[in-house]
Amino acid sequence: MNIPNLTLSQTTQWISGHLHGADAVIKSVETDSRCLNAGALFVALQGPNFDGHDFVSKAAAAGAVGAITNRVLEATIPQIIVNDTQKALEKLATAWRTQLPGRVISITGS
Repeated sequence: MNIPNLTLSQTTQWISGHLHGADAVIKSVETDSRCLNAGALFVALQGPNFDGHDFVSKAAAAGAVGAITNRVLEATIPQIIVNDTQKALEKLATAWRTQLPGRVISITGS
């Protein structure tokens, strides 16, 4: 998701987190450290087979400007600390969508 002119501090407000570190401009949001580009915000999701928190250092090395985590980690990038990273990603997506002028249309069927 490309998101121009969004900062870590704005994201922190949107997702009700706590910023641990300096503010920075976010160019994109990623959940996969293997696909991350410089300027991205990395979201450390946890699943049954992996823990994204194990990849925060790799994300930092790839150029991430910050990470959404559920605890403060020994990493070289700022972190937004939240209780649940999945819920934080949902809140971020919802908040970002409210910034866009277009309508949302849903088509369903069976």
